[in-house]
Amino acid sequence: MAISAPVSNGAIVADETAVTNVAVNFNFSNTGSGGTLEVLQSDRISSITSGYPPASDPRWTTAIDANGNVPTEGAQTATWSHVGFTQPRGTIRYYYSRRAITGNTLALGSPYPVGELVPTFPYIADIVANALFTEATVISVVSDSVTTLYYYQSTSAAQPVWQATTSTQASPAGHWSTSPTFSTVPGVQYYYYVLAWTHNNPGADGAAISAIVSRNASSKQGLEVYNASGTKIITVSDRLARFVSTGIVSINKGSFQDVYVAGMANDDTWGVMLGMPPNLLWSTEAQFVKSANNLRITYLNAPQYGGISNPPAVTVTYYVFRT
Repeated sequence: MAISAPVSNGAIVADETAVTNVAVNFNFSNTGSGGTLEVLQSDRISSITSGYPPASDPRWTTAIDANGNVPTEGAQTATWSHVGFTQPRGTIRYYYSRRAITGNTLALGSPYPVGELVPTFPYIADIVANALFTEATVISVVSDSVTTLYYYQSTSAAQPVWQATTSTQASPAGHWSTSPTFSTVPGVQYYYYVLAWTHNNPGADGAAISAIVSRNASSKQGLEVYNASGTKIITVSDRLARFVSTGIVSINKGSFQDVYVAGMANDDTWGVMLGMPPNLLWSTEAQFVKSANNLRITYLNAPQYGGISNPPAVTVTYYVFRT
């Protein structure tokens, strides 16, 4: 039986959202004819004349689409894709194809092999300002040899263009900088992105963008939190609760216990919560008073309940926090 070789028009990442391993489709403009279309993934590159991968390599597998179907033979009116390969970020992998008939009659695919580089998913570890807040440096590192990092600063939170717009685009759009250091104006709010790019594999799947990070070019310190849409929901000016201390005191009815809390003041920056166990025989009510370095917890003169006029001491758990 005569066979003809398949022709590939490249491999492409099918899922850009995965952080570690991405799905890769092996695409064909012509799936060849005769025998069975088979595909193989490897971290090694070899030419047709090298005899690699061996014809008997157990990694050769029948090509199938997303529905588990083998392709029709010959030229395809639209790209036909083998679905099922995954590739770690920060790596290059090579994809081989062939038409095979029992008895090792083979027609090796063209090109042989197809290469695919997948960039590491980048993240911003920190934004470091100089003493005058006139300069900011984005801290981001990748440990592989296939990913190049680019940097972006803006006074707008809008995500910049980051994917290649053509298959021959050699570098990211011009608004991306090769330097992680930017000039800043004190007091201005800035937004930062990092782009991971693979130069020998520019298409849409040759890039990955970090989450946004915002930083004010000033001495403000604090936490800023953004939701998935990039909207700031907590800013450096918000007051957030900070746990200070907790403890347990035993108090007799009609009495109180003082607890030393360093720095406490009777204002709205200090908060207290009291926890008391439920008791079916008597009412247990407590209240607190804040003062300088002191928290006073009082067990009120609760009304008699259940025929008990002199209940035993009650255990009160206190929680102190600051906003």
